[in-house]
Amino acid sequence: MVNLLRAEFYKLRKCTAFQITCVLTVLFTAIAYLFRMLVENQMIGNAQVQQLERMAENNIFYMLHQMYAKSNTILFATVFICIFVITDYSSGAIKNFVGKGFSRKGIYMAKFLAAELGAVAIYLLTALAVLIGAVIAWGPGQLAWPVLAGAASYLSMHIVYLTAYTAIIMMVCEVTRSMAAGICCSILGIMLFSGFLFQGIDLAAGAFGSSVRISEYWIMNVIAGCPDTDIPPSFMIRSGIIAAVWLLVSLAAGMFHFFREDIK
Repeated sequence: MVNLLRAEFYKLRKCTAFQITCVLTVLFTAIAYLFRMLVENQMIGNAQVQQLERMAENNIFYMLHQMYAKSNTILFATVFICIFVITDYSSGAIKNFVGKGFSRKGIYMAKFLAAELGAVAIYLLTALAVLIGAVIAWGPGQLAWPVLAGAASYLSMHIVYLTAYTAIIMMVCEVTRSMAAGICCSILGIMLFSGFLFQGIDLAAGAFGSSVRISEYWIMNVIAGCPDTDIPPSFMIRSGIIAAVWLLVSLAAGMFHFFREDIK
């Protein structure tokens, strides 16, 4: 397991997709700030002072919400995970590991931990870019301790959700083992349109008199529904349990498929 982890972490450091994703994430954050400044200048020109003041009270949290809850950063993380995982199938690296006698459980877990580390690094880089952008755009006053503490709490919750999301995408990549199918299923099926599917299930269940909302337990809806500020402890506990369940279920399902299916 240790040798497998070393190999995966080495591949992560050398992964061109990871490096490019990090650069694109920073560029996207800079573009988001540019649009924000353009909106503020337009509001100043239109004398929308009150609305501008409300936006100024929540500058950093607004940007963090745009990058995390709006699935912007997670899009880059998804593409990275798919490329990082599926490349080993297409290159024959997974087959080589199995042929050398490494346990399939160790191979799968090492790949998951390396993919998770890369995704977390992308998230942390985004947060750093948001903080630097806030200082450049609105001054060092944005880095007051209450603001940083709130931002750290918000980021921590999204990293918890990211852990479960990574396990889900890893499972999709394991089942498809195809770059095109893996990226399409992950972005279109999981990230973009899964919420509509669960909402449809809620509507169908409501038609039969059920008050249970299944969509509230889907990880993408949890990510979108995390409050920007003053996150209630009850929400932290509930969403943390949901993320843990999706993490365990996805890891178990992906590993089960990895054990059963031949590697070509």
